[in-house]
This record gives sequence, structure tokens and C-alpha cells, in this order.
Amino acid sequence: LTENLGHLRLFHAHFKASPVLLALPAVVAPGISEALVATAAGLAAAIPAVVAYNYFIGKIRVIDSEMRNFASDFLNIIERQVHIAAQARGEKK
Repeated sequence: LTENLGHLRLFHAHFKASPVLLALPAVVAPGISEALVATAAGLAAAIPAVVAYNYFIGKIRVIDSEMRNFASDFLNIIERQVHIAAQARGEKK
């Protein structure tokens, strides 16, 4: 939001000033400065958030893989035990 205000002030200065004044840094500098500060603050918040997101997504993928492997192994063991029990009773699968 603050970044948008900086941009609005910058464009307001452009429309308000004459073409000669548009070339003066003093006219556009406050808006540019405010937009740059807001951008830096946004990046300071966004970069750690992206790092944390990627870290936790990696953890979730590892856990998901472990759970899938466990489920597959568990079902194979159950299927093997059912097959052994069926053979012991003389049933054919």
C-alpha cells in the first residue's frame, strides 16, 4: 500500500508540474524515495517468507514420501499375511 502511495505521489508530481519542472530531481525525488523505501520493506518481509515456505515445503515432501513408503510396505505385509493364511487353510487365491 505504501509503495502505491509513493507511485501515486510521483505521478501526481508529473501531472502537476510543467514539462520543464519534470526534469528537476527535486520534483520527483520524494515520490521515488518513498516508493523505494516501501519496496525495500516489502522485500525484507517477502524474502524470509519465501525461504521459510520453501523449507517447510521440503519437510512436507519428505514426510509425504515417508508416509507413502510406509503405507506401501504395510499393505505388502498385510497382503503377504493374508496369502499365507489362505494357503494354511488350503484356499487358493
